[in-house]
Amino acid sequence: MVVKLYLGVEGVLLHRANRLKRKGRGFEAMPHALEFLSWAHLRFECYWLTSLDRGGGNNRIKRAFRIALNLPSLPGELEFLFEVVNPTVWDMTKVEAIDLDSDFFWIENDPDQESLTVLRRRGLEHRLMICREPNDFWKFACLLEPLSDLPEEW
Repeated sequence: MVVKLYLGVEGVLLHRANRLKRKGRGFEAMPHALEFLSWAHLRFECYWLTSLDRGGGNNRIKRAFRIALNLPSLPGELEFLFEVVNPTVWDMTKVEAIDLDSDFFWIENDPDQESLTVLRRRGLEHRLMICREPNDFWKFACLLEPLSDLPEEW
């Protein structure tokens, strides 16, 4: 059985750019975000779970990464990476998009209160991994898979 991995984007893989450093309201990639995403998609059935695109698409996600990486367009390997992560659809709370009956984990920086309540009621709060620091990818990767399988460059 494949484990599903639901991925927050803002605050997890990307963070808001410092407005003094960059013009506008763009994003910056978290350290090792793309390496983590590459690693994760090979081991899990990955899903976007983000307010950037809650209607089942990924165009705004790709645009945010393109801005964060300061690229005019995404190279083919990144385009592929963003396409292999499945979209989700949700309306009021992110937990609506999660298959709670499956084997899953959810990486999020700021879960909404209703989602937390639903997870708690179902006894699934241990499936939520709160991302607070850029180096949390280490922690999550170690929890999700043995250290021997982590990329050496991490």
